[in-house]
This record gives sequence, structure tokens and C-alpha cells, in this order.
Amino acid sequence: MRNLILILLFTILLPACFPEEEFEILYPKEYFPAYPASYWTYSNGQTIKVDPGFHLHSYEDSIDSNHKTDEIYVPRIDGQYVYEYGITQNSTRVPLKILLSESNTSSAWIVDYWNGKPVYRKILAINNTVHIFDSIYNFDTTFTNVISVIEYSEELSDTNWFSKEYYAKYVGLIRKEINNYQDTLNPIISYDIVDYFINHNFN
Repeated sequence: MRNLILILLFTILLPACFPEEEFEILYPKEYFPAYPASYWTYSNGQTIKVDPGFHLHSYEDSIDSNHKTDEIYVPRIDGQYVYEYGITQNSTRVPLKILLSESNTSSAWIVDYWNGKPVYRKILAINNTVHIFDSIYNFDTTFTNVISVIEYSEELSDTNWFSKEYYAKYVGLIRKEINNYQDTLNPIISYDIVDYFINHNFN
């Protein structure tokens, strides 16, 4: 009986001696509000959903070593983890792709490598206004506070960008354009947002 009491006491007191480690939650930011259970639907028929809950994650942040970041709770979309304006990708050189910045700067940043050459992103404008109308989805909305960002390779330079994305405050990605630098035609809209739900109350 005495042994049983000692075992019960040990079982109760053990967690107090070794408290569970608490991990930080890294919440989404306003221009990419990927809160759990949010979604975006686009005119090409694609719906992107954020998984329920926050997920414990870390990643190798250097190609030169096996060093991993501290574990942290972040949102998850289609197996990729969202770190504010960054999202994990299958790149050993740049495992975290920074989608955008709120700073209106001419500085570009590397997001990947293609044929051994860097692929860059660069902010074109902040505080744009974008109107989207789609009669099929009965969607007619004007977005303000929109950031536009281009993606381009080092070989082609920023004047020959191959994609441009528009992010609206409190919404996220609202439009993507593609550009064929070998063609004289204007860039075309790849898709527009036609429905969305952000599972968060912005004060």
C-alpha cells in the first residue's frame, strides 16, 4: 500500500518538477492574414485554405549546416508553413520565401535560384487601389492599401519580370499577373480573387 502511495505521489509531482515547454505563436500579418480556417477563392477555380489550428514547426535556415530554427507555432497551408510574410518552400538555399514587405523600398531580396541564378522579389508600389469585377462569381469590390510585388530572375532584370502579385490589407493575395518578356503584348491577369474568408477580427 505504501509503495502504491509513493508511486501516485511521484506521478503527480513529476510534471511540476519538469514543466512542459511553452512555444510561441507567430501570428499572421495584415497583408497575408493566413489565420487558421481562412480561405481564398480565385477566378481560375482554385480555393486555398488554411488548416485549422497553429502547428509546431522549425526548418533548416542555412545551406552550410544542419542548424534549425527554434520550434514555433505557425499557420499551415497545403503543407507549407507561414511565417508572417514568409512561407516555407522546398529550396535548400532559400527555405523561407518572403512574399512581400510593407516597406516601399527599391531593394530586392532573393526568394529562390533558377539555373544557378538568383530569383528576386521587389516591391513596386504601396497604397495602390485595385478594382476587381467578375460577373460569373458576382464579385465587384475595390481594394485600397494594396501592395504590388514583382518576381524576376537575375538574367532578365526587373524590367522583364515574369509575375506580379497584389496583396490587400486584411485580405491577402487578390490578383496575380504573368508577363511573357519575349512577347510585346501587355501582361495578362492570371487570376483574381472572387471570394474569401479571414478567420480573424481586426480591431
